[in-house]
Amino acid sequence: MALNEGQIVTLAVDEIIETISAITPMAQKAKKYTPPAASMQRSSNTIWMPVEQESPTQEGWDLTDKATGLLELNVAVNMGEPDNDFFQLRADDLRDETAYRRRIQSAARKLANNVELKVANMAAEMGSLVITSPDAIGTNTADAWNFVADAEEIMFSRELNRDMGTSYFFNPQDYKKAGYDLTKRDIFGRIPEEAYRDGTIQRQVAGFDDVLRSPKLPVLTKSTATGIT
Repeated sequence: MALNEGQIVTLAVDEIIETISAITPMAQKAKKYTPPAASMQRSSNTIWMPVEQESPTQEGWDLTDKATGLLELNVAVNMGEPDNDFFQLRADDLRDETAYRRRIQSAARKLANNVELKVANMAAEMGSLVITSPDAIGTNTADAWNFVADAEEIMFSRELNRDMGTSYFFNPQDYKKAGYDLTKRDIFGRIPEEAYRDGTIQRQVAGFDDVLRSPKLPVLTKSTATGIT
């Protein structure tokens, strides 16, 4: 029996959510924020997100006339245009349930791919910390463990916030060079099953909660600046 319109919409939404949740390892590591509905009224799709408050401390017994106010950092976030898949079905298309199920599955995979690409590009274009090494991964002078540890060392020394956890993603070429070395970093010498199933190399590698791979990572152009550290 053919499904009615409401059932088709429900099927499509459920399929898309399930697919995006299953095949977007980078997007799953990102924090999701739902703005209050009232704040979106006449906002031109711009949201001011509170980031952190500054609390200057003072030493001394007498703090008369030294009171400070509230200083809160805010970041303006602009919502981009939504990604959609808009298609039409004729009445005779609805006779075969498998036809529109395949169409919905195809749309779900494409939308999931777009989400993963946007997350990867956002991290590359707006990242505030860049780690470089003159040596290729997998060489004797820069093995995979040290390459990952360099990033964690700077994050830890600068006391960067890691409440959401930390993850490290390799592109396919670097994963090929680094994966074999990192999978042996288990204290029992075991290679995790996830390395074969979903690309998870190892957990708790050089201070990172998860080390994974992704084919969506963009390649950054090498800097030509000199005389900087």
